[in-house]
Amino acid sequence: MPSDPARVESPVGPTARHAARVSVIVPTHQRAAMLAQCLEALSRQTILPREILVVDDGSTDDTPAVAARYAPLVRYIRTETQSGKSVAVNLALEAAQGDFVWVFDDDDVALPTAIAQLQAPLVADDSLGFSFGHFTFAISAPDGTIKSREIDSLVPDIDERGLLAPLLEVNYLGGARMMFRASALRAIGGFDKVYLRSQDFDVAVRMTRAYQGARAPGAPLYLYRVHLSARTSGDRVTTGAQLEHRWLEYDRRIVTEVFATMPLDQLLPRIDGRSATQRELLLQRAGIFASKVMFEEMLADFRQIAALNDNSPLTAFERRQAERLFYFSPMYELGDVIDDLSTVAELKALSMQSTAVRHIVRHAATAAPLRSAAMMLQQRKPRRSWRIFRTALVFGPLSKSA
Repeated sequence: MPSDPARVESPVGPTARHAARVSVIVPTHQRAAMLAQCLEALSRQTILPREILVVDDGSTDDTPAVAARYAPLVRYIRTETQSGKSVAVNLALEAAQGDFVWVFDDDDVALPTAIAQLQAPLVADDSLGFSFGHFTFAISAPDGTIKSREIDSLVPDIDERGLLAPLLEVNYLGGARMMFRASALRAIGGFDKVYLRSQDFDVAVRMTRAYQGARAPGAPLYLYRVHLSARTSGDRVTTGAQLEHRWLEYDRRIVTEVFATMPLDQLLPRIDGRSATQRELLLQRAGIFASKVMFEEMLADFRQIAALNDNSPLTAFERRQAERLFYFSPMYELGDVIDDLSTVAELKALSMQSTAVRHIVRHAATAAPLRSAAMMLQQRKPRRSWRIFRTALVFGPLSKSA
């Protein structure tokens, strides 16, 4: 845990242990106190960055003074008007001198070995466009400092499915989990200013489509501060369902654009040493649509599965994907497949018409729901456990049908 910024005796000098290849970009707005905690931790890395670029997006608080406290390691940049995270990051990207770029949020706190962990794969392999890791969830303590909840973020099954398909289901690369090769980030156009939310998701998707990445082994990279509300343009505060709808709006746009331009056979790498079948690809895409509460698009893929007339037994991949699709709730807290009555009705109708669809839905109702629900309870996820039981109840009758 970093020390109190007020206890810093002197700024970090240019002779400190710099990793001359890393530029850290910290976009910020009206968070001087949190920014101080952020910069203190970044200035105490086991391997220091070449520079930290603090981009002040129109703050009126003590942000300039906080940044000045850490000069010359910190370079202070200010936008002409409040323009949002993407514009701020791109402004700093133009000025960044490092070979690698780490975009770090102003309210989070880096753990001591983060830069060392993230830069190692990029130094070892010039072909990589990015590296990534995981974080630990945290909250603000009553005195304003950050307090770990001792719960780490998860990285999905990238060994089986590659980087892209799991990413489209859930953004496991967002926030400060990625370090970019600067040339690669510039080549894809940096951050897209069109996205007022989900900027990190958009960048992660474009990077994984254009470049190879590698996971940085080791401990969590940083403490991720969870807020109960989020700011939008003009310092308005968005809470609850409004916030979830806003995220969902942009996430749906990103997913829609991907499938409008990418051939379906590029969604999955080889599975068990072979190319994915059309049915496996459609089921994977259906799961992505379900994760974004795009049930009509999901049903369209199930209709295509039915039209294939491929009645072969489900593969091991398809069984796992069926459980992912039906067992795991979308992150937006806006309902899921078994909450939408018309979607459930069509899935049941398709199950009566198609052996393949019936196998998929039946598996979700009978695939060891007790074991899976118990595992969720052990992970302190009672809502997900209950949802697994509900799936079995909703589709259970299909297990007894012809």
